[in-house]
Amino acid sequence: MLKKIVAALVAVFALSLNAGLTDIKTAVTNGDLTLVRSMIEGDRSLLESKIDTYFTPLNFASAEGKFEIVKYLLEKGADVGAKDKEGSTPLQNAAAKGHFDIVKLLVEKGSNVNYKDDNDVTPLHFGCMSGNLDIVKYLVERSADVNAVSKIGRKPAIEGVFSGNVEVLKYLESKGVNMKGLEAGAGNTPLHIATGRGNIEMLKYFISKGYDVNKKNDASQTPFTWAIGGGNTEILRLFIENGANVNFQDRLSGKTTLHFASVRGNAELADFLIKKGADVNIKDDNGRTPLFYASYYDNESIEKMLLNKNAERIDASGLNKGLDLAGGDAKIFYFFHSGMGVKTKDHLLIFDYFEDPRAVKPSNPNINNGYVTPADIKDQNVIVFISHEHADHFFPAVFDWAKDCKSISFVTGFDPKSDVKNLNIITGRNKLIIGGVDITTIPSTDTGVAFFVKADGISVYHSGDHANMTQDMSGPFDEEIDYLVSTCGKADIAFFPVSGCNFRDPIALKAGVKYAIDKFNPGITVPMHAWSAEINLKLFRDEALKDGVKTDFFCPESKGDRFIFNKKSIGMN
Repeated sequence: MLKKIVAALVAVFALSLNAGLTDIKTAVTNGDLTLVRSMIEGDRSLLESKIDTYFTPLNFASAEGKFEIVKYLLEKGADVGAKDKEGSTPLQNAAAKGHFDIVKLLVEKGSNVNYKDDNDVTPLHFGCMSGNLDIVKYLVERSADVNAVSKIGRKPAIEGVFSGNVEVLKYLESKGVNMKGLEAGAGNTPLHIATGRGNIEMLKYFISKGYDVNKKNDASQTPFTWAIGGGNTEILRLFIENGANVNFQDRLSGKTTLHFASVRGNAELADFLIKKGADVNIKDDNGRTPLFYASYYDNESIEKMLLNKNAERIDASGLNKGLDLAGGDAKIFYFFHSGMGVKTKDHLLIFDYFEDPRAVKPSNPNINNGYVTPADIKDQNVIVFISHEHADHFFPAVFDWAKDCKSISFVTGFDPKSDVKNLNIITGRNKLIIGGVDITTIPSTDTGVAFFVKADGISVYHSGDHANMTQDMSGPFDEEIDYLVSTCGKADIAFFPVSGCNFRDPIALKAGVKYAIDKFNPGITVPMHAWSAEINLKLFRDEALKDGVKTDFFCPESKGDRFIFNKKSIGMN
């Protein structure tokens, strides 16, 4: 009996502590200094406790940019060198989010400007990531190491490339940093990165430093090839003027820039390339010409243009466009980045739909070229899932679909501040049923939720930004995966992020995906979250298979790619 009483008291204490941490997280998020002060005065142990097993209150307040709360916590004895789950200090948390006033305060209180976290990332790395020039100057003036190298081989300057602020790079150069020979991993130069972000100013800067527009990365892709993903004609003109080969064929697919323009549906770009000497009949490694892709992705204006330029006609039968299942159990659509669609017998499930803000829309956007339109879905039973509020997962225009769609519901892992009908806001480890579709969630290691959905006999897992952050798998990632497996079972279709975002350690990220594949045992695994660098999806697949991962993969190459899924066999349309 005594053991039961003690156990009960321990449980009550744990619940009380968790409630306190939840409350202080809310108080910090809201910038409520009065409530934070009251809670700390009532329980000083909260100063060193971990919010969500990740941040101390000081780490969290520094990341959130709550200056007065940070100041108060320091006055009450909070450790200026407190470590979060990844070994980052409050200074690194503040620098990463661009909070200059907090960076100054923490340094004044003794924070080490050269401290390395578990990934050997310094405050200057984080300051460059944020693109905040004031932070970068402040840290460098206080002897921050401008050439510090992280575990994945990055110096602060390359993080500045990712930030998009060319002034950060110019400043570092003025402090003696060599801007030649910078690499971002996988053989990508600053030109690749700046191209992926559509940053014309940074491209001009690095071209002036002698970077080669025809330099191939490990996948034999040049910055010129990457430029097709964004469809930015200004960038392509810049590259051609600086020696880009208009008929370059990438090693993995044999596609030229005109192939990619035909895929993307950018008629202006296709016309520009043809005028610059692009071969309209050149074939890729699958024996397909630009005209084939213009037809497959339903880009009619480019079809007509190519035919007018004497492109050889093709057999366009059997492309199986639209939402017809073609005898399969489900049909998978790739929209962009983490945006995915799954058509089952009676439902259309749309996850984290997002349109590339840099891309030029085709003249006739439709589901076959990666764009959902009212005409595509007006007669479908649609459920739209939005895992969290990050701009690359939440496209507010999806709510406009409700005007034309007869049957549509929305499920979000956050409050989108919308008055749209049939909106369901759900937190982690909760369940919901909509029209016979079973929905289970887990909290993401980043923000929002991940979804496990069962519809018409098909089970689908979409991770949102739920990803493993530590190489030793010590975070909550695996616990949440285990919960889903025990609650929901095997996934027929599983979507996992394999690059980008806050997944700073690629080794940890990939280890988490492999763990989840082993647990879910999906019929088909679809890697995602690569922006327009979809080649990274294939690279992940190749590495995973080499490491003995047991699953079938489908790796989308372009918006509008679609796949037929059968529980016994699978294949691309």
